[in-house]
Amino acid sequence: MGVQFLPGLPKMLERVIQFFREVRVEFSKINWPSRLETVVLTVLVISMVVILAVIIFAYDVIFSGLIQKLFELFGIR
Repeated sequence: MGVQFLPGLPKMLERVIQFFREVRVEFSKINWPSRLETVVLTVLVISMVVILAVIIFAYDVIFSGLIQKLFELFGIR
């Protein structure tokens, strides 16, 4: 009479294997973008980030200058 350690292990292992089989099937259904689409969209995203960073920097410089002028005007500092 043997003692069974972890009695649910074979069933759990089969469920894990089945999960990965289903993952492989689902991955085959994905409509992956082409290399060109990926490059174009990546360049677009990076360009937009740079443009927005420049705009935010410009607003920061403008408002910092305005606030500094207001401080000088009212003698603060």
